[in-house]
Amino acid sequence: MMKMMEKQYLPFTVPDWLKWLSAAILVMLIVLIGYTFYFISGIQKEKESGYPEAAERAVEETNISEVSDVSRYHGDTLYHVISGQTEDGSDAIVYVPEGEDTSIQFFLEDNLIPVDQLLSEWRGACNSCELIDSVLAIDGEEPLLEIKYIDKNNRFVLEYYSLSDGESYERFRLNRSIK
Repeated sequence: MMKMMEKQYLPFTVPDWLKWLSAAILVMLIVLIGYTFYFISGIQKEKESGYPEAAERAVEETNISEVSDVSRYHGDTLYHVISGQTEDGSDAIVYVPEGEDTSIQFFLEDNLIPVDQLLSEWRGACNSCELIDSVLAIDGEEPLLEIKYIDKNNRFVLEYYSLSDGESYERFRLNRSIK
């Protein structure tokens, strides 16, 4: 009797279809990672678009001579927030609204409550809260500090403090549906 021979594979031999499937998955993964980086960098560029122009406008139209930081705040209007110094060395904050026809708001930090002091007072009053972020903001002609945090009831809170007097200006509490 003749024995049927089974096809035997070496331990490291892989079927062709598995090689092609692995290669296809690897190529798709590389393309997905590349697209993700491209997409994120595009978002970041869009977010920072207008920074050089806003800084230049702040230097031209106010007493600020040196720009140290540029950020953005979007309330009713998009503002580029420029921190810097005047020629005499005083720290200043300039709110440059989007659009050429709107007026710039200029504040000397000596006339405002320091951000660190407001954050310290907030931490003392809300010791069970989890700070997420804080940014300079503005409403009309009132310079503000926007503090984003999670309160003891697990709500997302946006609270605004006046940089003029340190008082709470406005607060929004949102219930979190995704945890």
